Amino acid sequence: MKKEILRMETVYIGDAEPYLLNNFCLSMYEGEIVNLIGLSGSGKTLLLHYFYGNVPIDKGRVVWNEKEFGPGKCFVPEQKLICIGQESSLVSKMTVAENICILSRKKKGSFFIKGNISYRAKLLLSQYAPDIRPDMLVEELTPFQQHVVSLLRAIENEAALVVIDDIFQSYGYQEVLKIKTLLTELKNLKISILYESHRSDFMLNLSDRIVVMRKGMNVRTFYQEDYNEELCKQLLVGNELPKAYTRKSHMQKEEILRLSDFSCGETMRDVDLHINKGEVVGLYDQENYGNKELVLSLIGECAINKGMIQYQGKPYVPKNLDFAIQNNIGYLPRNRNGVSLVESMSFMDNLFLPVMKKTSRFHFINEYAVLNFLSNEYMEELGITEKDKNRNVRCFDSYIHNSILLTRWLLFRPSLMICVEPCANADILMQNIIYDSLEKMSEQGSGVLISASDLNELKPICDRIFTIQQGKLMLLD
Repeated sequence: MKKEILRMETVYIGDAEPYLLNNFCLSMYEGEIVNLIGLSGSGKTLLLHYFYGNVPIDKGRVVWNEKEFGPGKCFVPEQKLICIGQESSLVSKMTVAENICILSRKKKGSFFIKGNISYRAKLLLSQYAPDIRPDMLVEELTPFQQHVVSLLRAIENEAALVVIDDIFQSYGYQEVLKIKTLLTELKNLKISILYESHRSDFMLNLSDRIVVMRKGMNVRTFYQEDYNEELCKQLLVGNELPKAYTRKSHMQKEEILRLSDFSCGETMRDVDLHINKGEVVGLYDQENYGNKELVLSLIGECAINKGMIQYQGKPYVPKNLDFAIQNNIGYLPRNRNGVSLVESMSFMDNLFLPVMKKTSRFHFINEYAVLNFLSNEYMEELGITEKDKNRNVRCFDSYIHNSILLTRWLLFRPSLMICVEPCANADILMQNIIYDSLEKMSEQGSGVLISASDLNELKPICDRIFTIQQGKLMLLD
């Protein structure tokens, strides 16, 4: 029988109902991979913060490494448990070798031996990540490489458990294969993995168990042999599943954007592309690289090497994001946490202030009564109650956050909307919110250009999809 390394018994986090974790139970055994899946707000990311030592439990108990943590006690982080989240826990100004080995128990007395650190790191990197040098600074690494370094630190420290919070979404195809190989190696070394995500497809073939989480509690455990995707989706949502998204095209005859003999970044060469008003165009790259280069070049965040951009029938030279917005180009980044809304402002201020300058040409919208009327019009659509309309947006969940942001762009009425992986980290419900908003933009005549790492995220919404092969655009039939 496998050794139990972690037990969480009837754990509650939160002062009162609805609890953030609600009668949550979980056991982890040596050398197993468990995929914990839940919608946004289900409580799965809160687990990561608990293991970081940021929040105490209010009821129940946690047993880890023969230590018990009860109510009111925070978890005490240690070397045998490694957490990998969206924000890197590595020290950016230190080298890869120092980050891998600096927390290691393999040290002489109280002092680290620099030669040993370099030697150990070089051995690990040569075996698992030969493209990373031990003397590289962490700040020089890509997010994928930083995740690899974190996993190598788990090997070096002989960790018992690695808790990972949905890191696959921005990976290219080869990166996914590499990280899966590394996770398998950790499992072979009897290191357990708890992978938190909003869907199971990335980890299905690796997972020993899939635990479904809803409203802070685990509602069902599947083993790989009895996993049922439709039942899993039903359990995640808790009611009737949203219907498959369908749309009709709103593409007009007039062009909004044309790229001619266009090259940018390190990969994209000799691109010819046009987008019409109301058209939704998707860019898919298996490695999730060239597609991002192309869309980011349009807002000045990727170098243009040659070619011509015609925007609204005139030559256009991108400078930066502010310049793009001034020219009526909207932008939806992949990571929208904490960068797109001012959390200390109300939903009304967040919704209207960014477009005030554009819409107040005749100053009529500066009247508070008009703003109040418009906010009341959008409250029901955004799921905001009367008593909450003046609260800071930090009080709302991620569904409302994204709805406010997308509605704000709808009010802005961009001529061109650029989206970088809009559905990354989006669960079933969030995906439909995003699709509905992009559909409305298309209907009002905006051209929409989407970069995505998952072809299935583009198919429901796009009029045309281009795949990228060796820096060239290929129209998908």
